[in-house]
Amino acid sequence: NSKTLSNNNSVVFTGTDIFGSAGIATFSGANNLFSNDSFFTSSLSSTWALGGWFKATDWSDAGTLISVWDGSPNIGPRIETFSGNLRFSASDDGTASDFVDVAIPNVIDGTWHHIAEVYDGTFLIGYFDGVEVARFVFAGQAAITATFAIGARYVSSAAGGFFTGDVQDVFFVDGN
Repeated sequence: NSKTLSNNNSVVFTGTDIFGSAGIATFSGANNLFSNDSFFTSSLSSTWALGGWFKATDWSDAGTLISVWDGSPNIGPRIETFSGNLRFSASDDGTASDFVDVAIPNVIDGTWHHIAEVYDGTFLIGYFDGVEVARFVFAGQAAITATFAIGARYVSSAAGGFFTGDVQDVFFVDGN
């Protein structure tokens, strides 16, 4: 259940695509997620963006909001929570992630927040409610066959890092 724009490797999940009649998906933080195995076979080396609207009910540790992740050798972009911070990250070689943690106060405030990560070919840039909150140099992405996931990530072909809260209008755009 997705809208696929094959001319630019984009996918947008909105309305009732996966979110039901209310247009919202609720994740409990325990073994529930939306995923599409082997969704992309792509080199993510030029430009890409991912994000959506999120309303967290827990912001404590390792909850993945959205990821395009090759679980082995663990490469790809993702947005997650980590130790109470918002983490914008990607890994280009499977050995370590390039990331930045950003302290966002009062995230669990009962309102929706737009969170996005953009790679412009040089920088990985994180946005929170339309404001740039993170920027760092990223070397680019190797070719991967990735699992697109909302509410979790895949590591070594197993889901983990489950998000707790509501999600709406999620997107991934590969600029290749």
